[in-house]
Amino acid sequence: MSTYNNVLGNFISHADDLSDLDNDDYEDSGSEPEPQMGIKNNINKPSRINRIDERTQVVQSLSSYPVTCLRFYANKDDVNVDRKKMLAATYTAGYVKIWHYTTQQCVFTFDEKDRQPLALDFNSNFTRLFVAGSDCAINCYDFGTKKLLRKLQASDSREVMDGHKNRIHAIRSHPTMEAVFLTGGWDQTVHYWDERTERSQKHFSGPHLCGDALDIVAENQVIITGSWRSYSTLQIWDFSTGALLKDPFQNKATSMVSSVI
Repeated sequence: MSTYNNVLGNFISHADDLSDLDNDDYEDSGSEPEPQMGIKNNINKPSRINRIDERTQVVQSLSSYPVTCLRFYANKDDVNVDRKKMLAATYTAGYVKIWHYTTQQCVFTFDEKDRQPLALDFNSNFTRLFVAGSDCAINCYDFGTKKLLRKLQASDSREVMDGHKNRIHAIRSHPTMEAVFLTGGWDQTVHYWDERTERSQKHFSGPHLCGDALDIVAENQVIITGSWRSYSTLQIWDFSTGALLKDPFQNKATSMVSSVI
């Protein structure tokens, strides 16, 4: 274990050795080997790269498991320059790692081995980190203390749709409302959440999200979704009502959409 005080004060980072992982604990793991750091021919060593531009620098990877989502810590109000060089990554092995990408150091690891984390996002003032995954729930972390505050998920009721019933593949925080965020996934619904409340506030149906294909354009008060299917791949929705505004590829989609930027 090691500390990295320049970025996170006295927080202690978790060891990067993930040799304790049991493949049987994770879905879709098949017969893959245990995750190892670095490239195949240079085990347990950081990959060597040319430092052309620190903004595009690649850091270590868990070679046996994919990264499902990335978010930069883009807090313009943070006076700590080092913290502005962090990014968060979700791994299907059951981890969320915070990287300081210019020094190639993992500064903190969130343990989510009871599920596969598939999507994440910071709230608008970067005090919260929302992580969603294969269990249809969203974990809300205090990013300052790194503590889990609460889990947001659907109730057991079959009479109401107050959360997801299948995997969540996308999270997008509202750009100005710090407690509000949206989620979407395999169950073809987009849910509105307030991080202070366990259940979703409302939802609309339609998009089939299989990746980071959800965005909010605050100035126009619209939601953009991308669906992994052969029709209605890119759609624009009214944020307030959830009504469909535009469906330009309703019958003539030439490719499926897995990400929206």
